[in-house]
Parts: sequence; C-alpha cells; structure tokens
Amino acid sequence: MPFDVKAYAKEYHEKNKEKRRQQMKDYYEKNKEEIQQYSKAYNQTLEGKKSKRITNWRNKLKIVCDDFDKLHDDYINITHCQYCGIELCDGNYGNNKRCLDHDHVTGLVRGVICHTCNTRDVFAVK
Repeated sequence: MPFDVKAYAKEYHEKNKEKRRQQMKDYYEKNKEEIQQYSKAYNQTLEGKKSKRITNWRNKLKIVCDDFDKLHDDYINITHCQYCGIELCDGNYGNNKRCLDHDHVTGLVRGVICHTCNTRDVFAVK
C-alpha cells in the first residue's frame, strides 16, 4: 500500500496545531521588522493593491462574484461613472473617485460609479 503524504501531513498538522501556532508566533516576533517592510513594499505594487482590494470586497463588503479577477479588471478599466458619465479618477480621494456599487443585502455588484453617485445611493430601491 503506497504512503499517502497528503493524509499524513493533514494528520500531523491537526495533532500539532498549537506547536505550529507557537512556532509561527516565534518566527514572526524574530522577523517582525522584515515581514512588515516586505508587506509594506508588496502593498504598493499593482499585484498587492489588487490582492488587498479583492480581499476587502470578499471579507468586508461581502461581495458575491464568480470571477474576482475579471471583476477587478472591469473595475480598473472602466473610465466613466456608469450612472452619471463623469470621468473617474484614480486614488482614494475626490468626488469622482471610483466606487464598486453593490447591493448590501445580496452582495451582487451593480456597477462602477463615482463617489458622488455612490453616496447619493442612486441604485437604491425606493
């Protein structure tokens, strides 16, 4: 009978959860500064920004989507508000900054709109 590496690894990890958790904690404490510098540098890259944005959409905003990569590409490539037509700017500030509008109940995306339209809640059901 062949040796099942995956099953063994899973069993080992389950049996040694606390030991591994402590090892990771110790490693982080010893390398905290380097880890933080790496994270800060990564978060400034395009891939880091994309990863952080998608994580935020999934975990904080609870957006429901089958293909987050395609959603992100659409989000980045749309240049004008899909409601009022104003040109969208990059960055985190301004009334024409890019916002991913979604239904807060279902998590479904309605479009990419400007901050002004997003705060007006133009897609709200009355």
